[in-house]
Amino acid sequence: MIFTVAWWNNFSKFVADSPIHLLAASIRATGCREKIILLINDVNKLPEDYYLLLNSLDVKIVNVDQMTSIITSGYPALASLNFYEMACFVRWLFIERYLRQYDERAKDVLIVDGDVLFLVSPGLLRQAFSGRTFVLQGCPAITFLSEPLEWLDEYLQSFGVFGRSPKAVSEALAIDKE
Repeated sequence: MIFTVAWWNNFSKFVADSPIHLLAASIRATGCREKIILLINDVNKLPEDYYLLLNSLDVKIVNVDQMTSIITSGYPALASLNFYEMACFVRWLFIERYLRQYDERAKDVLIVDGDVLFLVSPGLLRQAFSGRTFVLQGCPAITFLSEPLEWLDEYLQSFGVFGRSPKAVSEALAIDKE
């Protein structure tokens, strides 16, 4: 199972910054038939030809419209973040919700940014990293979760602490670095 999470309000900028169709095409070009799940806001506003293109690449498109409201209602201390920063935190909540609703037994889940291209099958990553978890954070980011719900539960607990007092957590992390 391969996840990517995207948010947009300007289609041209979205396709330039997160060419999900190229991500999916690169995965399919390797012969990989794994389920690709796109969690995205405003699905109903996507141009029909783009929606059909993603469907032709066998991408399951799931609408998630509550990104900002989840932060502002559940984590008001984070309301000062810009939308992009909020979405980076909240994407994990949507992945967790999807897994709880549709596939609680999922193992070895790959999560990639929309601007990643695969030159080899993602199955090779699964073979190499099965049973391990890692987050390669950067731009772009790739995450491999061997036990996704366990990791996401830990993330949600930590995010709850951070969401109540981001300044205190940031200061504590800065002290730990010294």
